[in-house]
Amino acid sequence: MLGSSLSNSMCLLLWFPAQGWAFEQGPIRVHTNLPDVIRVSANGLLLDGGTTVISHERVARSLCLVVSLPLGVSRVGVYEGELLELGEAPRSALCRPRVQEG
Repeated sequence: MLGSSLSNSMCLLLWFPAQGWAFEQGPIRVHTNLPDVIRVSANGLLLDGGTTVISHERVARSLCLVVSLPLGVSRVGVYEGELLELGEAPRSALCRPRVQEG
């Protein structure tokens, strides 16, 4: 197989640093429709796509990551939808770019 693979947990660590959230203050919820293994080609393109939303009950905005196919283009932003229920798949259309301040 060409390229290598990353687990979802490793990918989340790469894209979403802890942001200062303390685990003892409640769970961080991760909703994703990415496959269990994300394939990366030899030239660095992501071969699998999907959407991931990370939320916490004490944070007003949920962060999101979208990997689009066929080239594996990635974007991060703020999820504009309602909080997701267990098993509900996030929608890429609701991941809006974060407004840059300053």
